[in-house]
Amino acid sequence: MALGGRPGSRLAHRLAVSVSRMTLIRMIRRRPELYDRALAEVDTAVWVPSVEIMEVLPAEVRVREATRVLGLAKIRDREADVRTWSAYLGWPEASAALDVALRSGDADERAHGDITSDLAVAACHS
Repeated sequence: MALGGRPGSRLAHRLAVSVSRMTLIRMIRRRPELYDRALAEVDTAVWVPSVEIMEVLPAEVRVREATRVLGLAKIRDREADVRTWSAYLGWPEASAALDVALRSGDADERAHGDITSDLAVAACHS
């Protein structure tokens, strides 16, 4: 689970349980508080979760994490990253961030914005 696996592994070790990566993912999907516990020792002021982690988080945690990540300077300063992370927000928030790209005169930018908006719609329905 990239960097995200270490917090989960530490939590499992602290709880004295032996679990696979997929078991941890399934547990996090069902119990959002496990994600928060796993990140207790992680510096969330700079940490950005992987796409794999974001995709298995419950919707409310996914939106919270996307909002947090969008507040990081290293993400906020890159328009492509803002579009990518906005796709994890609810539709009203995501569409506001994607509107500029979707109305751009640059076909490549519109195409990327359209792909990202498809992700936002999919995220809202999961």
